[in-house]
Amino acid sequence: MNLKRDSVGVRIKAGWVRGSLVKHLTAIAEVQSQTDFAMMAFQDLKAALAVKDSRRTWYSVQGFLVAAANLSKLLYSRQSRCTELRTELGLKDASPIAARGVRNSFEHFDERIEAWEARSKWSDSLVMPLKDLVPGWEVVRHLDPTTFTVIFGDDRFALLPALEEVRLIRAAADAALRPILPERKKPQ
Repeated sequence: MNLKRDSVGVRIKAGWVRGSLVKHLTAIAEVQSQTDFAMMAFQDLKAALAVKDSRRTWYSVQGFLVAAANLSKLLYSRQSRCTELRTELGLKDASPIAARGVRNSFEHFDERIEAWEARSKWSDSLVMPLKDLVPGWEVVRHLDPTTFTVIFGDDRFALLPALEEVRLIRAAADAALRPILPERKKPQ
């Protein structure tokens, strides 16, 4: 960042007005928060899988997907502010976080269940390797714990590449704020 001090001592990018600075810093701080939430959800997911707690597993998957969705909305929607923020953080235009199929299915479960209702052989909320699924059955929601892939109908979302992207986004947000604000503690 090309920073200078303003009249009250806050370092700001040349050409910014105070209002845009607050909005920009708030967006980056929210990116940090959502990366924290995603990393915490993934840690919780691993712990839930270790003790075979299916409810906690799905709670954690949903928590990760919500945080990833919020990051996608902050960084990868079609609005110019997202492009500007990605540029400021040095992020690529393509990202696994931007994938919306599984996320949208979780958010609009009420609509998706209507489509599944007419099918004769289906199951929901399975946690097992994909290779172990019973042939002929369709799955509404499925987590493959060997690959950390979430499946909703025909859509797939690979959690591990998304988690790696979350970590890269967090590092970029930290680097952007380091010259301005004290570093926030992040989950492991």
